[in-house]
Amino acid sequence: MLYQFLEARAGAEFASLLLMLPLLRISAPRGDDRPVIVLPGFLADDNSTWVLRRFLEDIGYAVTGWGLGRNTGAGQPLIERLI
Repeated sequence: MLYQFLEARAGAEFASLLLMLPLLRISAPRGDDRPVIVLPGFLADDNSTWVLRRFLEDIGYAVTGWGLGRNTGAGQPLIERLI
């Protein structure tokens, strides 16, 4: 039951991220079109990294998601596909 309350704070965390975006935009180092692959957390997919990828694009990085669907954990076949 405690974990349900932890999930409920996601909305508040997203709102605080939106409030911090102007400060992050001026303080984050510029990307100069450097390539970046954003990996989702365990059991997540590229949809979960959408905000981060948009932010990195806005500050000048060439961003891509990993494109391998849901992250079910590291395994040799997955690592080879990522490379």
